[in-house]
Amino acid sequence: EAPASAPHLSVVWSAAPGLLRNLSTDHRAQVEKLMVSRFYKTGEFIFRTGEASDRLVVLQHGSADVLIDLGAEGNIRPTGFRRGALVGEIGFLDGSKRSADVLAAQDVMTLELSSESFERITAEAPGLAILLLKNMALEMGGRLRRSNAVSAQAVMDTATVS
Repeated sequence: EAPASAPHLSVVWSAAPGLLRNLSTDHRAQVEKLMVSRFYKTGEFIFRTGEASDRLVVLQHGSADVLIDLGAEGNIRPTGFRRGALVGEIGFLDGSKRSADVLAAQDVMTLELSSESFERITAEAPGLAILLLKNMALEMGGRLRRSNAVSAQAVMDTATVS
């Protein structure tokens, strides 16, 4: 069963600060017209490994887990997402298939921007597209910095134990 969806619902912009940071009221309105709100029940998949990366997702409410299938060893959960998180941006940008499952850990409400809608923004408002791309890059950069800090701490902890 497909998740519930309703275009143009009241958007809680404070739940999407990363993607929409520093956008004017007019730019926000342009993006809002193209985003769709969807609801996923606890245990439903938002993304599945191998699916087309045809939409960018902002968690408006709830939380989700990233799961990577290790085959016979089961799944690992490398990270999770909470309200305001930008999800699926790498595949959205590079067009690759989804590299992991994203599962609703709680009931989740999302705001979703399709690839087609982003292409429309790019054609009709290239300045807005640049701002959205910059915001996606800032979100990915912040995530990479946090990941690097965790990795560095793990190395330090291992060195201390040895």
